Amino acid sequence: AALGDKDDTVYPSWSPNNQTVAMYTEGVSFDQQRVYFVGLNNENFKALTIEGRGFEPKWSPRGDQLLYSVYSSGSDLKPELWAADAQGENIGTGRIKLNVQTWADKCVFSAATEVYCAVPQSLEEGAGLFPDLAKNSQDNLYKINIQTGMKKLVAIPDGNFSMSDLIISSNGYYLYFTDANTGKINKIKLK
Repeated sequence: AALGDKDDTVYPSWSPNNQTVAMYTEGVSFDQQRVYFVGLNNENFKALTIEGRGFEPKWSPRGDQLLYSVYSSGSDLKPELWAADAQGENIGTGRIKLNVQTWADKCVFSAATEVYCAVPQSLEEGAGLFPDLAKNSQDNLYKINIQTGMKKLVAIPDGNFSMSDLIISSNGYYLYFTDANTGKINKIKLK
């Protein structure tokens, strides 16, 4: 796809429904951007307006919704989770701020509208710009419904873990994660 001068802000991201192959962002203001979806067959999709910078996306299993994190001056430059519809003419509808401060890559979908997210117990101002500021903060595990915004604390792990690479077991009983500080794989019993 021809992207002109936008190639610096392209996020290759194949949607599970095979509709979108990439996204790119364009600044609107200091705290606002537009996300454009690049279609597999050169479709011209609607843009998604996001409230912040540092866009980090994660597709839902069906590819019809997008979980993403951004930071803004309103959040003291800390990452915040949002969700929005991201398919066809529904792009941008159902947008909801989840009131959780973490990055989308610290989350994993367990169902079409449910995610488990590792949420740092505390974040310093500017952590969205400098993620290493959160490296020594212990993560707690939350289950979040991305349509309603309802969240539930699931686990406070034994130990000072900074969780990454979250994976749900095929039977849904366990959540596996890598501790970013040690590189060791750990698990949390979910059921």
